[in-house]
Amino acid sequence: MPSSSRSDTFASVAPAIVAALGYACSSTPPLPLDLAVVPAPPAQEPPQAAPVVPPVAPPADAGVDAPAPTSTSSDGIKNGSETDIDCGGPDPVPRCALGQSCGAASDCLTRHCADGMCALLAPSCTGAAGTVGCGLAGDDNCCASLPVPGGSYLRYNDAAFPATVSTFELDRYQITVGRLRAFFLAKGGNVRGSPPAPGAGAHPKVPNSGWRSSFNIRLPGSWGEIHDRLGAPGCARGGDNTDGGAATWTPAPGPYEDLPITCIDWYTLFAFCAWDGGRLPTDAEWGYAAQGGDEQRYFAWLPPSDPSTPRWGVHNDDVATALWDPDAQVYKYTVGTPFRAVDPLSGKVVDGPAHMAVPGRKKGRGRWGHADLAGNVLEFLLDEVTQPIPEGACDDCAFVAWPDPPAAQLGLYPPQWHGPEPEKELVDGHRSLRGGSWDPTHTLYTTHYYQYAVMRTYYAAGGRCARD
Repeated sequence: MPSSSRSDTFASVAPAIVAALGYACSSTPPLPLDLAVVPAPPAQEPPQAAPVVPPVAPPADAGVDAPAPTSTSSDGIKNGSETDIDCGGPDPVPRCALGQSCGAASDCLTRHCADGMCALLAPSCTGAAGTVGCGLAGDDNCCASLPVPGGSYLRYNDAAFPATVSTFELDRYQITVGRLRAFFLAKGGNVRGSPPAPGAGAHPKVPNSGWRSSFNIRLPGSWGEIHDRLGAPGCARGGDNTDGGAATWTPAPGPYEDLPITCIDWYTLFAFCAWDGGRLPTDAEWGYAAQGGDEQRYFAWLPPSDPSTPRWGVHNDDVATALWDPDAQVYKYTVGTPFRAVDPLSGKVVDGPAHMAVPGRKKGRGRWGHADLAGNVLEFLLDEVTQPIPEGACDDCAFVAWPDPPAAQLGLYPPQWHGPEPEKELVDGHRSLRGGSWDPTHTLYTTHYYQYAVMRTYYAAGGRCARD
């Protein structure tokens, strides 16, 4: 496929999908016209992925003559099956706090037991809301990270773009509101005042891929800036939840702590992952994980063995998005109600992020166990996919020749940048967005990517971290 055919605007596709969704989506903010999309090759349909279920505790030994002492969660004594005083163990007692004794991850508020002591898996998973409730059953640590064994594959399923990726770890789940709040709390709301060190968050095999001090001016400097950026009016597209938006951030901890963060910019994501002990994944790494390496999957959770595309009634439990219902001839959401809620008086869409899922609630998993590589939210990546894409081998490659933000533009961030001002929005360049989202205008194919202006924020874009 010629590389010149890989870039197009979404303007020719979005109207047909929005029309299929009917009036309920008529107030949804328009997709930015500089969002480039790669056409997908024909899909292949595989058998449905097997459900992933949490491990079941073994039954108690039936040969015990007398019952063990019962745990009592308020007597100030370690008894019964407790792993520490009044906490831990299989009995219905509270989980143990950071630093208390444990025998398994399930004993801990943080869902991480290391050397017999409850510990943090990563700084952002403190045990607060939105940090430990991920996964199918809502009992997994949201910072869980899974290894991706290195290997070779064809980027975008195209023989012109072979790639080799070294072994790395990729977070199992997308970044939640609760995890981001832990980051802001650790910084006292002033991220700009304690930014990442120069070089932090670098890919170990990509030179000059770490943080630059010139990026500092793009970070929020107060709680007021944080609140303005992550909702209305600062979110460049879709921050007003009373008018078609889907912002998940709230100034105080609220009902969306366990949902993926949206309306977040690339700089803040980069700083978060560096603080959390990781980095942003490259486009080549993300594609490798989503395509299942040499399995070359067209949909992240489906082996390439079946020619059909995901559809309503078949893949509802697999992915958080809207799927086509061939009987009703309309798209329907797989989370929440089938259609967006519209205020009968104003005619505006008013259900906010009701169609997003807690990371990992849908059972679709990539080849190595990662959740939501398709659907939920698009994911910002480390690098930009240049046009035309360079043909030939890509060995741990990434395009990181980013422009530096103009030093004089301190403070020129949304809400001041809200609106169609491309001469300002494009000055920092673009980064890749991958993975599709809850919004059906974003394709689920692993072979697609979008080029998005790095200074824009979006109601369907978030991210996840990689680690080495």
